[in-house]
Amino acid sequence: MLAGPRIKNSRDFQNKSKPYHKKRRSAGGGGHQLKPGVFRVESLSAIRDFLLRCPEKILGIWCDASCQEKVRGGLQGVEVPDFQLPEAGSEIPFWAEISLDPLTEKQFLLRLSLEERPSVLLALDHVTDPRNLGAIARSAAYFGVRYILLPKDRQVGLSHASVNTSQGAFAWTELVQVVNLSRTLRTLKKEYGYWTIACEKSGCEPEAHEGPLDPVVLVLGNEEKGLSALIQRQCDFSLGIKGVDGCMDSLNVSVAAGVMLRALIQRQKK
Repeated sequence: MLAGPRIKNSRDFQNKSKPYHKKRRSAGGGGHQLKPGVFRVESLSAIRDFLLRCPEKILGIWCDASCQEKVRGGLQGVEVPDFQLPEAGSEIPFWAEISLDPLTEKQFLLRLSLEERPSVLLALDHVTDPRNLGAIARSAAYFGVRYILLPKDRQVGLSHASVNTSQGAFAWTELVQVVNLSRTLRTLKKEYGYWTIACEKSGCEPEAHEGPLDPVVLVLGNEEKGLSALIQRQCDFSLGIKGVDGCMDSLNVSVAAGVMLRALIQRQKK
């Protein structure tokens, strides 16, 4: 056990007498610009997840000399590469730079052909808020969902906001970028045996559904418009989450993802 308060992220080490300038968030160590596909992660638990699951994605860890002992203590149990020192004047005492790229549809389908097929996949129909994507990825990682499918256009992807909101989830689950989500869902149904489920308020709850629910693709829609008509037509049926009458009539899409994933996985265990 470490002495003192638990380290959660690099802000725990900030000099409180100096303001934290948001413009530094888009840059890497000491102000250098990050290349496309590279993201800065400041959460110690997220860095630990990447070291544990996919250390090859870590391009480097920057850590000020004043906190290296505590950071190493927080990363006990995993192999930690040598730290790099931040440039003089850096206000963030430690972070990692992570290389992340979505899978292509071809890469994803090849994996399905060669590996044991996952019992649950997620698909997003034009979700636009990066923090929602990050939160969905975190729920997916928690429930063991390895792949999240999303369309190439009009859909948020990997960004600093989504990666940091996910808190290490992209070490456990991967994004799959597809050109035509409707066509991909059709392929998964016809060639790989998946049931496609629309998450909609009008659908019945998973516990009440009488048909098979394994394997499934759970499809979630846009924050405001929900699922498009084209995607709805590709879904075999709808499942929903019942709230309390007289209260708010909808859930945030990231919350709905977590609730529905738990219900589906509990149903598959029966």
